[in-house]
Amino acid sequence: MTGLAYVLVLGIPVSFALFALTIVGFPMIIILAIPWLFTVVWLTRKFADVHRYAFTTVVGVPIARPYRPWVGRGWRSLWPNLKSALTEAATWRDFAWLLVNGIIGLVAYVLVLAFFGAIAWYALMPLLW
Repeated sequence: MTGLAYVLVLGIPVSFALFALTIVGFPMIIILAIPWLFTVVWLTRKFADVHRYAFTTVVGVPIARPYRPWVGRGWRSLWPNLKSALTEAATWRDFAWLLVNGIIGLVAYVLVLAFFGAIAWYALMPLLW
């Protein structure tokens, strides 16, 4: 057998395995993506609630939760609750807040590290001479 024949023969089980993973993978993506998205939306709302509570304790002005209540509990209400949450403007504002808060937080963190590094550098500079 030539090299091409080995590749073709050894490629048959690999192609069958990839085909099986594709056939099984598409439904698994749908089955796993919906609960994952529901979990991400729920955690984002809780994170936004923590920020609202912190703002209320610092400033003293309460901020109400802008979300519609969940339809019900259990697996049957998962899709209606997710659809309701994803069509709500408050959820998308929370996602935007995650992005803004993450970027500004990262920049502030880097600036603090840079300033403390500069302070340490200039404080130790006479010892290097």
